[in-house]
Amino acid sequence: MHLLINAALTAIFSLGLLAVLTAYYRRGGGRPAGGGGTRRGAAERPGGTGLRQLDSGLGGGRIGRSAAGVRRSFVPEFLFGVLAAVVVVLARAVVGTTARHAPTAVMLLVGAAALTEEAGKLAALGLCRIRREPPAVREAIAAGAAVGLGFALVENSWYIADATLLLLIRGVTAVPLHAVTAGFLGWGLASPLRPARVLTGLAAAVLLHAAYNAMIVAGGLMAPSTVVLIGAGAALLLAISQAAD
Repeated sequence: MHLLINAALTAIFSLGLLAVLTAYYRRGGGRPAGGGGTRRGAAERPGGTGLRQLDSGLGGGRIGRSAAGVRRSFVPEFLFGVLAAVVVVLARAVVGTTARHAPTAVMLLVGAAALTEEAGKLAALGLCRIRREPPAVREAIAAGAAVGLGFALVENSWYIADATLLLLIRGVTAVPLHAVTAGFLGWGLASPLRPARVLTGLAAAVLLHAAYNAMIVAGGLMAPSTVVLIGAGAALLLAISQAAD
């Protein structure tokens, strides 16, 4: 019964947040910054035939990018996230774990789980970008979040806890956690020619994920407090996205 409840919660949140993410991006993410009004005004001045022709080309590019934003779907990224989760879950099952009860071992597992899962999402996001131009920051963050939602659909569905309350808390919070941490990965990959930025995004994702895992393991009031942690990460991503515009 616990597995069924968790799988249902995970599916609802993953697919629901994917729809919200896509709608949010289509409303504002595909619109290029600046509006382009100044360029058109300059082209309408007398004697500006050459400028008008140049502006026509630039305007066509803006319209094309805007239309692409309206049509943008993050389903491919979502499916790559699902694939990454299957690989990580199967690898985890094959390797197995030992020394589950020692505090040091538990904390090591908390960090190892965060590192392997974020690395898996980073690989999935990188595969999505093969032979594509580097995306704008807002699109990159949204694409990363979509990978995280796909990853959560598989990874979180198999989580089982003895306490129903803890199961419900994790079922509600783990899905947005994966979206937020993968959003940082997307931000890092928005500029592939800057390896330091990729590493910074990965470090932020791993630290946030490890902190969440530690709070869930600690239980008590720490478990519901993960909402604050995830909210802070989401707020930071939103600020980065808006600043990039």
